Amino acid sequence: MNKIIVAVLLILSLTGCGLTINDKIVGNYYLEAVDTQQELTVCYRDPDETTSTLLIDQTVFAVGHNDQYIIAKQHPSKFGKSIDKKNTCYFILPVTTTPEAEIAKPIGPLTMAEFDLKRKELGIEAIAFTTVYSELE
Repeated sequence: MNKIIVAVLLILSLTGCGLTINDKIVGNYYLEAVDTQQELTVCYRDPDETTSTLLIDQTVFAVGHNDQYIIAKQHPSKFGKSIDKKNTCYFILPVTTTPEAEIAKPIGPLTMAEFDLKRKELGIEAIAFTTVYSELE
């Protein structure tokens, strides 16, 4: 009987580990949320997958990419708790393709006008937001 209780407790403790959302964007870039979708961020995961570097904070609700750039829409959260859906911030993230290269910092937060101008400047107007979490929009 004690073995069964220990086994059940072990299984329950292991099911709490992991990510609610763990979606690959491109290369080593992922959409990650630990507990709830509202915590959705863009992270760079080291090639050995032991650590992640936060690049775009919560709440990311849309991304798109090509081989050179990731674009993202984010509703900033107030004090890490509630999403401010009245405000949308835009980001452009250069993609690091070699593990030994320094991870590029995102350009942003940008307004829509600044985002459109920067996209034009970088020649990346054709990238669309292909992954959208409509419940966070």
